[in-house]
Amino acid sequence: MMRIPWTNIITTNEQVYELADARSVLFLKHVRAQKLRYFGHIMRQLWDNIEGSLLTGLVEGKQGHGRPRISWIDNMLMWTGLTGTELKLV
Repeated sequence: MMRIPWTNIITTNEQVYELADARSVLFLKHVRAQKLRYFGHIMRQLWDNIEGSLLTGLVEGKQGHGRPRISWIDNMLMWTGLTGTELKLV
């Protein structure tokens, strides 16, 4: 898609963005906007919905080994600058 060879040693997203053209940056902004809209849609539903529990990380089970993956709620907190309780109230 961005024509970056797999042999390049790229360690950060910023390096990928530098190699990519402006179209991919616009695409990422579009994906971010869609994720924020979907998150708002899910959070406006009743408190006991399955999707809301999944997005906020309230699912029971064991935690895997290694570095935790970035979750939806982590993205929402980072992009909006709000706290978790503020996100639920908005």
